[in-house]
Amino acid sequence: MVLIALLTLLGCRDSVRIYEIPNGYEGWVLVTYDSRCVTSTTSKNGTEISVKNNGTACATEKPAPKSFYRRFYYVNANGQRVRELRATGWGRGGEIWNESSTVDGGEYRFFVGREDVFKRSYESATMQK
Repeated sequence: MVLIALLTLLGCRDSVRIYEIPNGYEGWVLVTYDSRCVTSTTSKNGTEISVKNNGTACATEKPAPKSFYRRFYYVNANGQRVRELRATGWGRGGEIWNESSTVDGGEYRFFVGREDVFKRSYESATMQK
């Protein structure tokens, strides 16, 4: 039983995606998966993906569909984690919204910010169409 739990934990490490977002950033984030990327690293905690100040990031390998656990953090200029950001339901204080990916899995997109900021952004984008 202990061996099964240990093997499960070791195998799950690779399925964790950690998104490090510049402290205070609000807006859309677009992650592109490309084998030539240099902004993602693999650590004992999983794959860490650094988001740039313009909301873009690049990771070397695509996650398997629906098989990865995501964590989001604000990081300061030194790369230290300031606080974790949560994806929650409406009215629960979440700061990660509208996660989606392309059919081929080549891109992953989400919004960072308070619920009211997300709603205004979404309404603005919808009205422009």
